[in-house]
Formats: sequence, structure tokens, C-alpha cells
Amino acid sequence: MRKVTWSGPPGAGAGERRAVGSDVLRGLSLSLACVFMTCCAASEVATGPVAAVEHRKPAIPQYLGSRRALAPPPAGVLRLQRTLDLPRGVNRSDEGRLYSEVDGMEMVLVPEVIYRAGTDEEPITDSMVAVPPHDVVVGPLLMDRHEVTNAQFARFCGATGYLTEAERGVGTGYGGGPDLNWRKPRGRGSSVDARGDWPVLWVSWNDAVAYCRWAGRRLPTEAEFEYALRGGLQVTTFPWGNDAVPSKYCGNFSDETTRWHRGNRESEFTGVAGYDDGYPEDSPVALFEQNALGLFDISGNLWEWVGYAYDAEGYAGAHRGNPAGPPEDGWKVQRGGSWASSHKALKCTVRTAYRATFSVGDLGFRGVMDIGPRQPE
Repeated sequence: MRKVTWSGPPGAGAGERRAVGSDVLRGLSLSLACVFMTCCAASEVATGPVAAVEHRKPAIPQYLGSRRALAPPPAGVLRLQRTLDLPRGVNRSDEGRLYSEVDGMEMVLVPEVIYRAGTDEEPITDSMVAVPPHDVVVGPLLMDRHEVTNAQFARFCGATGYLTEAERGVGTGYGGGPDLNWRKPRGRGSSVDARGDWPVLWVSWNDAVAYCRWAGRRLPTEAEFEYALRGGLQVTTFPWGNDAVPSKYCGNFSDETTRWHRGNRESEFTGVAGYDDGYPEDSPVALFEQNALGLFDISGNLWEWVGYAYDAEGYAGAHRGNPAGPPEDGWKVQRGGSWASSHKALKCTVRTAYRATFSVGDLGFRGVMDIGPRQPE
């Protein structure tokens, strides 16, 4: 296992990753380490580390079969959603929950808000680019409560005949072709037949955009995703608060289970010590706590594509705006960290980037839907 720092120029190799916000451990062995996830409402920020756990083989819950019923969003979110003028293609339950007519995805309302994005921290490494603090306006919009699942992506492919870039062998990354793609996430002999509620893997930015267009949505901007990571908290280091270790069951990160899975090689472990989510790699969506906005897995489980082309200056130039990104240059930003990320990669301001054709086994996406005019760039 090697530690990779991605800091190449726009002309760098096709499989090379550009780090914009932290050290990120990533490789196709899919046994790396770390990740975090959003959880806890603003009033429920973790107050201290969880107790240390033994290095043991975890009891991994088995696949739960048909789609599980998700916990409802917070009461305040439901109250706003009950009075919302619905955009086309969205249904509302009597309770106030919102669902896409196309793929059944539950979405939650993110109302218009001004928040302080970016950080004034010094770069942790030479590869980190600090985006200065700045005010950003996001919303109103609807955001998918969790990452797009295998079952939902299969519906898209069945309806359109779409083949991912990995399936067609035209993508870049750690794999691809007939034996390593979203249908065979662990390589030859693997299948998604029993992984309907798992997030879809091995999808490029181009694949994610194609799905969102079919579903009547788009990828979130960086500013939108960072606000979602913060979970309504204006100033917070990690999505769960300012403590180094998240609360129990906060998300799927690189943790004690990942350490055990990798043979407890202490010198290689850079994850969240003292935390144990029970999953050595990816997990089904929405198993852990939702955050104050009603979002699951916005941090942790998988990195997620955003609809933003990479720019070293980030989105700091748009004071109180919500930019969709600089002109297309082939590099696209990812946010949120995964089950394989280092602890440093879990901060709300961390940004990484890959080419739009790139896919890997700890990268997915979710969509958003505008319900009002976009903020000017």
C-alpha cells in the first residue's frame, strides 16, 4: 500500500489525482483507511472520543433484502417541506417527505442560507490548498438524502441502455472493463445482485452527470456540498463538530474495523483511532445517523463527485455567490471523504480532484434539484 499525494498540473497522467485539501490515501486494493460522516444535529455535537475498542473481527450485518425504510428527516425539515411548492417530478407524502418520481430517491429541502465557507488554517501539507473564508449563498434546493444506490443506477441503465465509461473501457482509474465496473464492484465473480442498497461504485463524473440528467437533477456545487457537510453548523472543523473523534455510529470511516481488516499494521493506519463502525470497507446507504439537514453519509462511506471543475482558487472568488465552477478543464472535484480516507481528509474544507473519466471503488455521487433561481456567480 502506498501513500499518494496528488498535486500534478492539468497535464498530469490520466490516473493521477490532484489533492486540493489534504493527504488522501487511495488505491484499488480497497483496504486503505479512514473516513468520516456527518451526523449529529447542531445541538448534538460529539463531546468526546468514544471508548477504545479491541482489534477484533466485527460482526458485519447481512444484506437486508428489499429497500429499508429510512428514518424521517428532522421535524423542522418536514415542517418546511409540507408548505413547499413542489417542482415537477417530485411527490410528497402526507408526512411531508419528498420523493423523485423517476428513481424514488428521497430528497430534503436545503433552504436559502448564507454561510461561511473555506478555512484560514495553514496547509497541513505542501499539497493542500487553503481556500480563504468567504460568505456563500446556497439554496433553496432539494438534495438526495443518500448516495445513489446500485438498485437506482440499475434502473437508469435498464431504462436508457447506458454503459458506464468503465464498462466501455474508455475511462481512467484503477480498473475498468468487463471484470471491474459498477456491476462487478469487487472484480470477476462479484455482483451487485445482493447489494441493492449499497452505493453504486466505479462511476465517473460523466456517468454521474448522465444519471442526474435522466433523473431531472444535477450534481451539487462545491459550496452546496460543503454546507451539507457542515450540517447546518456555521463553524465546524469536521462534519460532526470540532472533536477529533466522532460520536458512535456517526458514519463509515477508516477506523478500528478497517485497521483489523488490514492486519492491524499500526505504521500504516492513519484513520480514526478509537472509533468502530463495524464495516472494513463500504456499507449500505443510510445505516448511520443523519445530520441536522436530514442527510445520510454526506461524509464517509464514499467520496462524492460535485459538479465543479477544479480550480486552485476554489470557489473563494465568488463572494456570496454559488459558482458552478470554472470553465471545463477535465478535472472535477470530489468532496466528503470515504471509508478509506485519512483522518486529515475528513475536514469540511478538504477538496480533491480527478479527471472526469476517472472511477474507483470508493467514489459515488448524489444529486440536487433547484427549486428557485440559482445564485449569480
